[in-house]
Amino acid sequence: MIYMRDTVNHVDLQELKKILYYYPDLADTDTKIKNVGLCEALIKFTETFNPSKACEALHTQKTRQLFYQAETDFWMAMTVNVPTQQRTRDGQVYIEYLADDVQDHVYKSILKTSYLMFRLFNGTFQRILSKSGNSEMLKEKLSAFYKKYLPILKLSQADLLDVYQGIHFLPLDKYAFLKVQCFVNLLEANFSHIKYTAFLYNDQLVWSGLEQDNMQVLYMYLTLSLIPSFLETEIQGGSVMPSTKVGLGSHYG
Repeated sequence: MIYMRDTVNHVDLQELKKILYYYPDLADTDTKIKNVGLCEALIKFTETFNPSKACEALHTQKTRQLFYQAETDFWMAMTVNVPTQQRTRDGQVYIEYLADDVQDHVYKSILKTSYLMFRLFNGTFQRILSKSGNSEMLKEKLSAFYKKYLPILKLSQADLLDVYQGIHFLPLDKYAFLKVQCFVNLLEANFSHIKYTAFLYNDQLVWSGLEQDNMQVLYMYLTLSLIPSFLETEIQGGSVMPSTKVGLGSHYG
């Protein structure tokens, strides 16, 4: 769920208008409004104790709710069901909630990455809102992006690797690496519109002119979505048309 916070008391925004994106969309309107109201109330309440640090998580027996302030007045919230297993005690079967299997820092990292991935291809929420003058274009972009992005997430397999977002580098000898560097330099010299270049062999990075934070986000997109789709189609002997274009450049503020 992504929503825009109402920080000005005299502005009467309807609760439903605050919701920019909600998944699953099949949830009824009352549920959406109730969840947004609960999130906003919780964030405001925790601010009274520590205004400099926003609320990050809410633990209940059955769920874990994570919060991330993506931009000023823009919040993202994700609810994860705590896994369970049946146990027997004194001949009685009961459900045990495995709270230790849900680590806050892991899912908070996934939530943050989902924002960075959107920003890489679309720009910031505030910039889209400022350009359009209303929230409709932002809602459309959020819907178009996350309908494709969320299904590829494997939350059940989330672990510490999602926190550190490691990049696999391809070790090369000096001669091979210099050939790659010369190729990149020639490419950028002949095509002035290219601002940044990343050179990968399969899912291993050889060269990158991007800053590390941006490269980590792009690398995740390539290895989780684009490269697997090419490999699968190549094995089947067909052709693939990427559903998302990769644009490298400082196009967001």
